[in-house]
Amino acid sequence: TPGTGLTKGFKMAALGTTNFTLDGNYVKNVVTLGLTKSDLSSTSGFTFSQLISYPQDGYPPVINSSITYDSKTISSYILFDTGTEPYNYIEDKNATSSFFLPTSSTVQVAATSGFNYNFTVTSSDYLTYVENPKTSGVDISIFSLEYFLNNEIMMDYADHKLGLKND
Repeated sequence: TPGTGLTKGFKMAALGTTNFTLDGNYVKNVVTLGLTKSDLSSTSGFTFSQLISYPQDGYPPVINSSITYDSKTISSYILFDTGTEPYNYIEDKNATSSFFLPTSSTVQVAATSGFNYNFTVTSSDYLTYVENPKTSGVDISIFSLEYFLNNEIMMDYADHKLGLKND
């Protein structure tokens, strides 16, 4: 129970790029447990995606989207994952081989909910690997820790929604 007047869930603020050290660093208010009516309102800046229930898996935070890279657009389920670093993984069922996107490549993600996320691959950031799900054994594209450095995420456990917000 998150507390009186709060909805079950959490909100994670943008992590930033200067908040962390190898020694560890406490960053106040990065994660908020329990959601307010204001958090869940249409004016919060979050775009909400309804999650789908899968037998024995519950409501994983996987949403449907299109991904555009190298002037090619594909449909893919996506997951934003803080535990995946340093690469993003685009699962393209038409990829004939696995490869890294070259520096200066742009990637555009457009979720069916209306959420958009874009980035440009550099030599050290947003490194992105394209692979065929038949080879990888996974059919979900994963966007890594770098999303969380400058953007927010929210999970509404009561209504099974994922909220994403560009900062």
